[in-house]
Amino acid sequence: MGKQERCLGCMEIYESFDSICPYCGYLNGSPPDEMYHLHPGTVLAKRYLLGKVLGFGGFGITYIGWDQLLMRKVAVKEYLPGECSTRIPGDEKVTIFEGEKGEQFYKGIDTFLDEARKLMQFQNLDGIVKVYDCFEENATAYIVMECLEGQTLAKRLGKNYKLSMEETLDMVMPIISALKEIHKTGLIHRDIAPDNIFLLNNGEVKLLDFGSARYIALAQSKSLSVIIKPGYAPPEQYQTHGNQGPWTDVYSLAATMYRMITGIVPEDAMERLAEDTLVPPSKLGIKLLKDQENALLNALNTVVKSRTQSMDELEEQLLSLKAVERQKDGKVGQPQRKKKSVLKVALATAACCAIAVGALFGTGTIKLGGKSTTPSDIDYSSGLVGNYVGFNYDDVYQTAIANGVYLEILDTKNQINDQKLKDETIGTIISQTPEAGTPLKDTEGTVGVVLSAGTQTTTVKDFVGLSEEAAKILAEKNNMKVTVMEEQNSNVVRDYVCAQEPYEGYKVPKGSMIYLAVSKGEKNVDKTARIKMPSLTGKTFEKAVEIAEKKGFYIGIQERVNSTTEEKGTIIDQSVEKGKTIDGGSRVYVTVSDGPRKVEVPDVVGMDIGTGYEYLFMEEFFLVDVEEEYNDDYGSNYAKDTIMKQSLKAGTVVDEGTVIVLTVSKGPKPASSSSGSSKTSSGSSGSSKKSSSSSSKKSSGSSSKKKSKTYISWD
Repeated sequence: MGKQERCLGCMEIYESFDSICPYCGYLNGSPPDEMYHLHPGTVLAKRYLLGKVLGFGGFGITYIGWDQLLMRKVAVKEYLPGECSTRIPGDEKVTIFEGEKGEQFYKGIDTFLDEARKLMQFQNLDGIVKVYDCFEENATAYIVMECLEGQTLAKRLGKNYKLSMEETLDMVMPIISALKEIHKTGLIHRDIAPDNIFLLNNGEVKLLDFGSARYIALAQSKSLSVIIKPGYAPPEQYQTHGNQGPWTDVYSLAATMYRMITGIVPEDAMERLAEDTLVPPSKLGIKLLKDQENALLNALNTVVKSRTQSMDELEEQLLSLKAVERQKDGKVGQPQRKKKSVLKVALATAACCAIAVGALFGTGTIKLGGKSTTPSDIDYSSGLVGNYVGFNYDDVYQTAIANGVYLEILDTKNQINDQKLKDETIGTIISQTPEAGTPLKDTEGTVGVVLSAGTQTTTVKDFVGLSEEAAKILAEKNNMKVTVMEEQNSNVVRDYVCAQEPYEGYKVPKGSMIYLAVSKGEKNVDKTARIKMPSLTGKTFEKAVEIAEKKGFYIGIQERVNSTTEEKGTIIDQSVEKGKTIDGGSRVYVTVSDGPRKVEVPDVVGMDIGTGYEYLFMEEFFLVDVEEEYNDDYGSNYAKDTIMKQSLKAGTVVDEGTVIVLTVSKGPKPASSSSGSSKTSSGSSGSSKKSSSSSSKKSSGSSSKKKSKTYISWD
């Protein structure tokens, strides 16, 4: 039997018979890639164990790490701009150059830490890498972040691979949402490009590596290539005192999108200033709406004043919530006017309706539903525009279409911002343009309407793979409604959901309608074939559908279950075991992990430690660490063994299995004792046993995964 050892290449625990990790192949004891890197095994802040280097460049070094307090894998980024500092081999402390270079170093380190502190506010914000901690040590600074598994967008795109506009929007919308919030703090990314967009194995997309500190530290560099990515950086980034703001990130994100859909990096911004030869995507044969193309080109304007100014504006234009006019570069165009949408038919039975509101679904601005109003008193035979105000959009849309009237959604208003709408249900038409009585011939067949958007929102769940009945139950549980809009050929089991609109994760008003497509189960399969069942465990349902299509069987989700050891969205069990032979066209059902349960942190301050344990260990929702301190700093009213402080705020919602640290009173400090704290691993013996059991269970779950992993690599 070998001893247990933690691999410094992937941070997994393995039985060590030699120094080679069976998970990633890393040879423990290997020296660092460069002499100025910290050695694997270095511990920072008496907490973070460093492993191999994940990536390095002219600005800093990123290491894989292990948080020894919270027992989780992390990435640790070290501030080490090569033009201002270095490290002598064998010395952990950084050597800072003197004079002007030293001043650059210290300005940069302040920005580096300030950015980290700002980003720590956004722990629950999707679309950006989570920042857990930051600190100074070794005469420099460090940021501790989540360690991601997957690949960069740059690697996915390769040399000339490209994506559809739909795929591109799916990837960038979470980033836009995150940047909208981050820009409110005054923070700008400054370095958006495919190598700083990370595609996780679970399908999520994250923006990495904010670059303000790099600009401060390296602003005097003679080589702008250190901090500028030609093609992705707008003109103002080439200027020492350029007018930078949210519009700077808008340009870079638009340039990234242009690369994604065309396979071509836009021409360098400074060259475009002299002569702009940027080719519109449609001229390259790319399929996208005219409004979307205008949105993209407006965001790529080289002159700041004529460029899209914010992520809110970019989102609105990309989703074509309003008609988008092309703003000439260098000239501020006229205000956008409303015009008829050119969105195409997508769903068979209610095509125009579904697509017309599809973009609104995508942003969570609106969803149609609510109580019905019978539109029987609308007179379509008069040749005049009828009165639609007060009617539900869903109820009148199809009737209007049948009578030659297209109802275009111009805007939505939230009841919380307009008290006059407090009695209106979601989807109710609250105003129209032109007014009732206008001759239809003067409207070009279009009537613009404004809808009530309600107040409370909910998050769209993933219905794909569920039976129609299970989808309805899940929707009702989460304050949503579902309706089947069409059937599609698919290797999903017949009458099981194979597509949905809007997608999982979007915020929509409560009571919203979610449009589903169900499988007809008529995919071309050979029912006389004999199939050896492959393993589906550990794969996403989307990947399992691809396998089913290739092999010739049908697949559906039997149930979703909470799991603290298996990643959300991955298959943990299958109805037909691996290796069994089945007929072509057979049905296979899988169980999918829904991730850990979400639990609310109770308030245990003031309780004795035994009672506190009972609350926290109920159903093993929490893992507990205990620190003992004298009560002098917390008030002498805390008796011995009373909980004085908890690390997680009461009422906070966290994942099952989250570690909570309790500070327990040792009573008043004796006159002869010195203050301090001691950490214990247990409270009462019974509770201690349960805590140990929970921890052991988590460790064995994580170490049983034997698959290669790709981690982020930052500059």
